[in-house]
Amino acid sequence: MRLRILIDLSNNWDVDYYIVVNHLLYMRYVYCQNRYSLSFLRLPPYTGGIIPVSLMDEAKLLKVMYA
Repeated sequence: MRLRILIDLSNNWDVDYYIVVNHLLYMRYVYCQNRYSLSFLRLPPYTGGIIPVSLMDEAKLLKVMYA
């Protein structure tokens, strides 16, 4: 099962990842026979589109991915 996380939509990305990790732990507990993977999707800034609330740089993304 693949969980895709869309980054840069809220003001506090730490809280978003805390919620995602709790959800993943719940899924592993309830559906222990499945395997899981995470995908980190980011919104690139572009003209005329959605402006991300908080931009995550590469260092923060790597910190989350290897946590």
